Amino acid sequence: MSKTDYTDVAEEMTLKYKAAATKMFGMPTLKINGKAFAGFYKDAMMFKLTGADHAKALKLKGAKLFDPMGGRPMKEWVQVPATHSKLWLKFAESALKYVKKKVMRDRRCAKFYRLVSVAINVSIAVVSSAPPLLRERSSSRSL
Repeated sequence: MSKTDYTDVAEEMTLKYKAAATKMFGMPTLKINGKAFAGFYKDAMMFKLTGADHAKALKLKGAKLFDPMGGRPMKEWVQVPATHSKLWLKFAESALKYVKKKVMRDRRCAKFYRLVSVAINVSIAVVSSAPPLLRERSSSRSL
């Protein structure tokens, strides 16, 4: 029954939010912009959550941090058993929103660091191509 519930959630997420239903480490996984936000493992669904949704999911009976190899649970990932499958779609939507927001923030940071890197490289090129006297004055100011 729970595999069917996962399939229903996956279908809803792919149709409504354009998420991708793929596999990761042999586990059925849902991704947005190439990043996993939910998956199905041993009759339970895992969700990458934060804040109140993370706390709410962990309070459910049988829910726990996802620990596929034992000994190192994944802090943001909550494993919600099939007994709570009626909540899976809600948690999937929350996880998608969290991961989508995180991806956008990471992209903005990466763009900013690329711009800073270019500016630094241009500054270095300008200083290194300056006449020797000007280079000495520039380097003595930075000390």
